Amino acid sequence: MNDTDKLYSYFFGTLDHLISTYCINYGIDKKTALADYIMPKLSFELKQRDYSILTETEFESIVVALKEDISASEEVETILNEYSDAIRKIMMYTNKNKEEDK
Repeated sequence: MNDTDKLYSYFFGTLDHLISTYCINYGIDKKTALADYIMPKLSFELKQRDYSILTETEFESIVVALKEDISASEEVETILNEYSDAIRKIMMYTNKNKEEDK
């Protein structure tokens, strides 16, 4: 195992500890710990380093804003819903594959 692999192992081990800490301290599940606490902070840190990721919460906010701000026909709203659902599936598929690769 090279140094880079060791660092990734350390990083993911630290992430597991962080998730567990939030779960225990707040009595929440893993998904809530990630969505409400860890990913927003990680996303903010990455943005500070000139690399952005879109969290699930940010994505949902965009979807809601689009639906509220656009006075669209029913047909256009249906298309927006279909696109939103497709993006959600891609996001979940990508996350699922990353966990399977572990």
